[in-house]
Amino acid sequence: MVVGTAWTDQAAEGARGFQPREAPAVEQSLRRVLSEAPRGRTAVKVGMSATPATVAAIVRALQGFPGPVVFDPVLVASAGGSLFAGEPSQMRR
Repeated sequence: MVVGTAWTDQAAEGARGFQPREAPAVEQSLRRVLSEAPRGRTAVKVGMSATPATVAAIVRALQGFPGPVVFDPVLVASAGGSLFAGEPSQMRR
C-alpha cells in the first residue's frame, strides 16, 4: 500500500517542482494503512517526505509501530531537482 506525500512535476530532464500533501492528511492515511495491515508481517519504507511537517507527521503515525521501518528520504530527483522543502537537518527528531 502507498501513502503519497506529494505530487511531483518531473520529466527526464529533472524535477521542476512538487506540491506537498497536507501533513495531517498524510498522518491520517498512514495510520489507516497501518491499522489494516497484517500484524507481524508489515514493514514500512519512507521515501519522499516533502516537508519537515510531513516528516513529523510520519514519525507521529509510526509511534508504537513494531517495525521494521526503512527511512530512505528522497531529497533530490535522480535526474536533478529538489524534492524537499527545507534543510535536510530538519528531518532529525
